[in-house]
Formats: sequence, structure tokens, C-alpha cells
Amino acid sequence: TLVGAPPDVGAADETPAEAPPPAVEAPPEAAPAADEAEGRVVLRAVRDSWVRIAGPDGRTVLSRVLRAGETWRAPDRAGLSMIVGNAGGLEVAVDGVTLPPLGEENRVRRDVPLDPDALLAAAPPPAAETEAAPDAAPEAPPEAAPEAATGAGPETAPDIPPDTPPEAASAADDAGGRVVLRAVRDSWVRVAGPDNRTVLSRVLRAGETWQAPDRAGLSMVVGNAGGLEVVVDGVTLPPLGEENRTRRDVPLDVEALLAFAR
Repeated sequence: TLVGAPPDVGAADETPAEAPPPAVEAPPEAAPAADEAEGRVVLRAVRDSWVRIAGPDGRTVLSRVLRAGETWRAPDRAGLSMIVGNAGGLEVAVDGVTLPPLGEENRVRRDVPLDPDALLAAAPPPAAETEAAPDAAPEAPPEAAPEAATGAGPETAPDIPPDTPPEAASAADDAGGRVVLRAVRDSWVRVAGPDNRTVLSRVLRAGETWQAPDRAGLSMVVGNAGGLEVVVDGVTLPPLGEENRTRRDVPLDVEALLAFAR
């Protein structure tokens, strides 16, 4: 899903790694303590955006889709960082001041620190009105997209490699495949080929379906495993996982899916 380069608020490049061994389910999300003060950072969704907030120990504070118009105030807690599945659909405000966009529409941004001072320092100051506009800079690569995914166990946050080129449209002769994704609740999905080139990266809305092309080597990351059904030849397979859990390295190969379902 996941133009000039967006302001760098902590996104770090990583080299894509081989798929890790099956992950075990992460502990439940940690709710803020009752006496924990509200922080200075507020997230505001201008379009539906999947978000995960975690502490320095990796424990999840928030992991779900923020609906358009919804806001969420980060607790006053050190070391929080964020992954957002739709960088252009989420605004970050500090002390009531909205910062520049994190990135483009349907692009993933990772390792965004939710420390107010770090966010303010990373935001460029407004240019003086009399200042001439600078020459256009070369377009930077898009933000990082999440890594394609296995039939491994559910977890709360996938490892996300550096960004891939823009979404690759299916070739005209790409026949519709036997695998259909059906969203029963809003679910962020990324489907990629064996070269990690993106085929689909966006939120599938509840009730929406998407037929995977008949192409070898496709795999999927889904941000809400319990909100997405996988159908093969008209037969709905068992759930991929629980609500608001991320599942990665899900092969969209028919035989692998049928074997997984047995």
C-alpha cells in the first residue's frame, strides 16, 4: 500500500532478512496504568490507518486500525515508538500543533518515536514568506513496506524491510487465481511476490473481497488476522489468527493453504 522525501522522524533502513522461524503469540496488549498522565502527542486519522505503538521492551500499547476522524492520545511514557501502515493517512500533533506528514498515502513508516521533543526537532521550521522556493530535490525512495509473510503463528508486529517499488499491477494476462481474500472487518493487507515487489498494500474494508492473481510465490502480511477470511475454490479456510493480531509469511499458494488448513 504504504514526491519528496518525508521528514525523517526515526525511520531506519534494514536489509531484508530471511523469513524467521515461526513466532509465538505475543503477550496481550499492555493497558496504560490508571494513574498514567496523558501525554503531549496525539494521533489523528484523516483516513483509515493501521497503527502499532510499542514500548522500549517491545510490549504492545496499541495495535489496531484508527478510523478516519478518530484520535488517540499517547500516554506520557518514555521510549514509545510507532509503526503506521498508511503514513499519509495519519496526522501527528504535539502540544496541539500538527506536524508535517509522515509520508505518502498507503506507505508504511516504521520506528517513529513518540517522544515530543524528538518529533518537534525532526519537523522542519516553516520557511520565511519572502524566501525563494528551493530547487526541487530528487524524489526519494518511498517509505518502508512490511515484509511479506508465513503460515507462522500470530504476532503483534511484523519485521518490515526497506521499501519496495510502487505497487506492481497484475499483467494483463494474469488470470484470476483460486485464492480470494474476504474482509469481515477492516484489515490492512500486504501481498508481495517472491522478489518482494508489492502486489497489494492497503486496508480491505469490511465486506470487501480481493482475488489473488494466478502467480507463483505470492505471500501475505495481514494486520488483523481475525478480520480476514481466506477462501480457496469457494471453501473458507480456518481463521488465520485472533482479532487485531498480525500474521506474516502467509503463502497464497493453493496447495500450501489447503495443507495448512488440514
